Order: sequence, then structure tokens, then C-alpha cells
Amino acid sequence: MPCPRSKKRVTLDHGSKIHGYLFAFRPIDMKTDKDGRVQIMRRIRIRPWLMAALAVFAVGWPLAQWVSAVQDRNDPYEPVYLLYQVSLFQLELLHNQLEQAAHAGRTEGLDLLRMTAYSVHYTHERLRLAASPRGELVPLASVEEMLQYILRLQVGGSRELNAGETGVFAEASGRFRSLYEAYQTLIGSKGRVIASQNRELERHDRELYELFHQKLLE
Repeated sequence: MPCPRSKKRVTLDHGSKIHGYLFAFRPIDMKTDKDGRVQIMRRIRIRPWLMAALAVFAVGWPLAQWVSAVQDRNDPYEPVYLLYQVSLFQLELLHNQLEQAAHAGRTEGLDLLRMTAYSVHYTHERLRLAASPRGELVPLASVEEMLQYILRLQVGGSRELNAGETGVFAEASGRFRSLYEAYQTLIGSKGRVIASQNRELERHDRELYELFHQKLLE
């Protein structure tokens, strides 16, 4: 008489309906526990639309606060200073995203960095128009070059990032810290650009620009 086959119960750790809508669950490993049950380990990946929504919120909320503040105040300098605070907040977000990009595994892991960089570029350009009509406030050329580098990495679709590519973001994160520190005291409470900090910002921006520019030439 043939021996009956032993049966193992497979348990799947499914998320709730809401979790399934917000996140994607992918099996990456299987193991058998002491009771003979097969456990399927799953990796959580945030859906792209949720990442986009978070980026839009991060940009839209502070800008909405700025518009509201402008409408409620009569001080001609305060709107410029409030816009500067929004731009500074966006730069802080970009710095955080750069640090995370240094550990990204695949090209789609750079999506939030790309969207945040777009936001920084847009907000800083609005600040330049408001705070320095004659163009005294320097543009952030490094952010534009960073965008070009990210787009080049992503142009071929989804793939794994190699150590050299993630290393660029690790080095950029260190250089960006100096840029951010110069930006923190760039504009005074009266909405005027501080010339010495503007020169510091230009120097650090050039150093970061050169990093991405050299990589684009390779």
C-alpha cells in the first residue's frame, strides 16, 4: 500500500483590502516553520501613484500656506520670506531623498527623488523672481543637472542600479549638505538676499553641478 503523502498547509500573509490598494506584495522567499507550514515571505513596495501623491502633497501644502499668508498680510517683504521658507523646506526634502537614493535598489526607486528635484527647481525659480528681479539670486544649476542624470538612469526602464550609480548619490548627499547650510541663511527677514551667502550658495552649487556633469559625460 503506498504511503500517503504528507500535506503541508500554505499560509499567505495577505494585507487588508486597503493595504493591497496602497501597496504591492511580492513573494521573495519561502521557508518551512517547525510545524511544517510553508511561510511565504513578502516584500512591500509602495505603489507609484501613492509616491506621486506624497510628492504633490509635499509641494502643494506649503505653497498653499504661502498663498494664504500672502493674502492675509500687507507687509511687502513677508511674502518673499515665506516663499523662501517653502523653498528651504523643499531643499530639506531633496536632501533626505538623496540620502535614500544612495540605497536604492532599482531605477524606479529614484522616482520620488526626481519629483522632489522638480519641485525644488520650480520653487527656487519663483523665489528668484520674487527676491531678485535683476537676477542677483543664483539659480540651482546642480538640481537641473541632477534631474538630467536621474532621467538618463531611468530612460531604459526598470533595472537594478549598480554600486557606482548609487555611489554618485551618496557623494552628492554629502555635497548637498553644504549647499543646504548656505541656503539656510540666504535671505533675511526683510526678504533681501544676503550677498555673502549667495556667493557661498553659488560655490557649493557649482561643486555639486560638476559631480553630475562629469557623470553625464562618461
